[in-house]
Amino acid sequence: NNLSETAFVKFLDHQNFEIRWFSPISEVAFCGHATLASAFVLFKDYTTAKTLQFHVKDLGIFIVSQAQDGKIQMNFPVRPAQKLDDYPAILDEALQKPFKAVYQNAQAYIVEYESVQDVLDEVPDFSKLKTLG
Repeated sequence: NNLSETAFVKFLDHQNFEIRWFSPISEVAFCGHATLASAFVLFKDYTTAKTLQFHVKDLGIFIVSQAQDGKIQMNFPVRPAQKLDDYPAILDEALQKPFKAVYQNAQAYIVEYESVQDVLDEVPDFSKLKTLG
């Protein structure tokens, strides 16, 4: 995804932590991989709890649990997407395969294809997609 986010975690108590994410440019609303890494370190070195509550500005609380086998399960906040009738024309230019629909949520554009094979065969022009921001 060519973006690097860093998580900053603040201890509230053994089961509750505030978490915020920053890219090299600004604060971001949510970052799953930085949350997974943070939870791994907290479970490994900072708490005996098997469930953590991350308090997130503008998202509320979401839960991360560690199973007996050590696997981490994250309950992501829902960021619903709305179907767009009018989407950026750059998507037609950057994507080679025909697509069914375009959706947008607070974080991303989501393109729906007719089949899995269409997704696998797509060769996007990433330089054009970057112009979406």
